[in-house]
Amino acid sequence: MTQRPYIKAALSLILSTMMILHAHAQDKESPLPPAVKATESPVKWTRNLPKPVRKAWQNCKYKDWLILDMKKIEQPDSTIYTIHVGQVQSLGPDDADIGSEYILFFSDKGQLIKEQRKY
Repeated sequence: MTQRPYIKAALSLILSTMMILHAHAQDKESPLPPAVKATESPVKWTRNLPKPVRKAWQNCKYKDWLILDMKKIEQPDSTIYTIHVGQVQSLGPDDADIGSEYILFFSDKGQLIKEQRKY
């Protein structure tokens, strides 16, 4: 039985990748970039948001949606605020439900970075 050269090359690539990942997991010197450390903390009230973020929120198309959650995410080089919003949909005279949901990502300068649909 002859061994095909592409199988040997694939096995070699898999083995070297596993060794790199193992070294990274053991916190040894690794060619992979270091993990970005971020801290996340809840924001209870919109008044606790920085003024530029609060102003951007008040001027965005989701301003009338229900706020479900807010967080402050601090990274070594930036701070991001997330606002999780939901659109209330009436299901009848005595019932309502959350329809569409989005997570809005704002820079600490008030720029809307991303709108991510949750549901």
